[in-house]
Amino acid sequence: MRAGERRAGQDAPISADDDDRYGFTAVADGLAESIHALEDDAGTVIGIEGRWGAGKTSLLNLLLARLRAASPPGTHVIHFSPWLSGPGGNLAEALLLPVAGILQQVESQREEADRRLRKRIARWWKKQGKSRNAGAALKVLKYVQQTSGHLAPLADLAGNVVPGFGLAAKGMDALAKLDLSARGKTAAELRGEIESRLDALGLTFVVVIDDLDRLEPSQAVEVLRLVRSVADFTRFRYVMCYDRDVLAHAVHQGLGVQDGQLYLQKIVPISFSLPRPESFTLRRHFRDEATQLYREVHGDAPDAETLSALERATDVYGEALATPREVGQALSAIRFRYAGMKDYVWFPDLCLLQLIRVTNPALHDWAERYLSERAIEMSGDATLADEEKQEITVALDHALAQFPTHAARSGWELGRWVPGVQGRREKGVAAFQDEDKHSAHAATARRRLASPVYWRYYFAFSAPGNVLSEGYVQNILRLASEDKEALAKQLLESVTDNGVSSRTWFEHILTRLTPAVTLAAGAQARAGLLAFLFVHADEVMLYYYRQRGLMYRYQSIGIEELATQLIAQALDTSRPEALAMLQELLEESAGSTWAAIYFRDVMRLHRAAGNRPGMESEKFLSAVELERLRQGMAEKMSPPALDHDVDKLDETGSYLWAWRDIAGMETVDRWVEEECSEDAAFLLFLLCMRSPVTSSDRGRYFRLDITTAEKLTDQPGLYRARLDEIVAKNDPALSGLQNDVLEAISNGRDY
Repeated sequence: MRAGERRAGQDAPISADDDDRYGFTAVADGLAESIHALEDDAGTVIGIEGRWGAGKTSLLNLLLARLRAASPPGTHVIHFSPWLSGPGGNLAEALLLPVAGILQQVESQREEADRRLRKRIARWWKKQGKSRNAGAALKVLKYVQQTSGHLAPLADLAGNVVPGFGLAAKGMDALAKLDLSARGKTAAELRGEIESRLDALGLTFVVVIDDLDRLEPSQAVEVLRLVRSVADFTRFRYVMCYDRDVLAHAVHQGLGVQDGQLYLQKIVPISFSLPRPESFTLRRHFRDEATQLYREVHGDAPDAETLSALERATDVYGEALATPREVGQALSAIRFRYAGMKDYVWFPDLCLLQLIRVTNPALHDWAERYLSERAIEMSGDATLADEEKQEITVALDHALAQFPTHAARSGWELGRWVPGVQGRREKGVAAFQDEDKHSAHAATARRRLASPVYWRYYFAFSAPGNVLSEGYVQNILRLASEDKEALAKQLLESVTDNGVSSRTWFEHILTRLTPAVTLAAGAQARAGLLAFLFVHADEVMLYYYRQRGLMYRYQSIGIEELATQLIAQALDTSRPEALAMLQELLEESAGSTWAAIYFRDVMRLHRAAGNRPGMESEKFLSAVELERLRQGMAEKMSPPALDHDVDKLDETGSYLWAWRDIAGMETVDRWVEEECSEDAAFLLFLLCMRSPVTSSDRGRYFRLDITTAEKLTDQPGLYRARLDEIVAKNDPALSGLQNDVLEAISNGRDY
């Protein structure tokens, strides 16, 4: 089979010189010349030793071709595969009966070449009298019968097994009934006669035996017995291929000898170790075949980034490749997977993982476990205990130690491919380290192994159970561009659907809308998504607040980041159109709590509010643009309504702080003065100013720092004095609200 024409799952040895990548052709040339150069009457055993997968069968195929092509007259090459005989087969018959067939053919050619073989044998037997059993072929049959323990009639052996002995029925009967003069001869006597006859005929046999190390111990021992005892003829040369350690262990088990390798030295006087292919040759073979596979699948060569990453993975982790079989196994695994997965994986990552699977299975299994646990923790579905993280990190250290080279043992190198891994083995590797969001987004955009969205495709041909399909995400983008009502319906339904994890599908959708995804979606889809956030974010916030309690904050699910991402991309596409769209959205949603909080955060980012030292690189609006947007929203913002609903109270407090930064402190001060003229309204206002907190002993609860609350209107002491007046009145109608406020103040002191 030609290189580059193999298919998934095939790891066949080569049989043609053109397929040789590892220098086996030159080795076969030298071996063939040495074997043929042996004296005619020299019998010996030559062992070709190499580990499983080193290419012994490939070398043997090339050697067989050379031995047959350059065999001198009278030399016959036999390929003996005891592995194919099965556990119940008779190995002596399998080896010697083909020899008998060759002898019979040679004798028949010399004696009566112009007659049909069946007639010649029948007549010849009748004429021979006492010497009728002297043929070398028949002697071999008798020898097989005695040495193998096979008791079947010689006629059966001759007619059923030996080529050329297909006698007529009458002749078979005659052979079966013969009073063979040599029947009483010993095996040793028959052996001597065979030797003499071989010498007289001038025949030499080269027997090539493959897969000796695949046999069961009893079979392996039987083959060795044949080679050194039963079939140890002077004109026989045996060439055996095997893994020395494996065969020595089989001898140890089969014969019970202490040292199997020492025993092999007695059997095999000439041994030759198959040269191990140089590491760079194995890596080059892998890289070239992988690159060719990429071309076959895509119809084009890989881009520069893909090719560079493939070369790095091959150079670092391909260093551990030890045999051509390992190269073939890795390539077959890639070939089997990639065509059907090309839309969900990055080719260099897949190659890296299959290299590791072949050369370091422990690290491959570790990577699957680690990425699974890390993805769950990143999604917020669960949190790993420190002890479990430590146990996984220790397992990583042990797996890296199995690599032979320093580069492959480096945690920093592995961290290029597997997220959150750092350090060097010598100083201690670390896992579960934080990764910046840009790296995670880039990994998802490239469908890399490091992506929490795509990692599972590399192991299971499918996405993680808590990850949306690519088709679902693309449908969301289509609706955002074409049908905003259908988009709102689907996204709001996803808010209440938890799927298979603790997060809702809405949160999963947000994680999939990475910068690369929304940029590729187009301006209309980005505008549709942004409009949904400004119009419906309050509904989303209220649902999560009711489901998750006091500690929920809208920033925790990523709405704000998505909005900023969409705005920044719109500005890059067409700044005037984007600013007009943003102005319209802000003014139309001026009463929205989320819109107010979001724009307040944008102002803080641009140092227009609060004390947050925003970074220049994070800014996306000029001071003039920001002020124009602020003025437009401030004019449209409406005063909040105080409500006894606790959900509304917390939302109102957040809105009031944002309103203060957008519309100005004077605007909020006037509202407080007008809205809170009644004591009940003032107490509700104070409840709006509470903050949710949590502690290990009390759980989640509200606290109120009245001094901080007074900063809303910059009137120190005013709220405290007003509260003291209300408490002094001791109005029973206000006792419930009053007690809630006082409890929150007390909680604030204890916090």
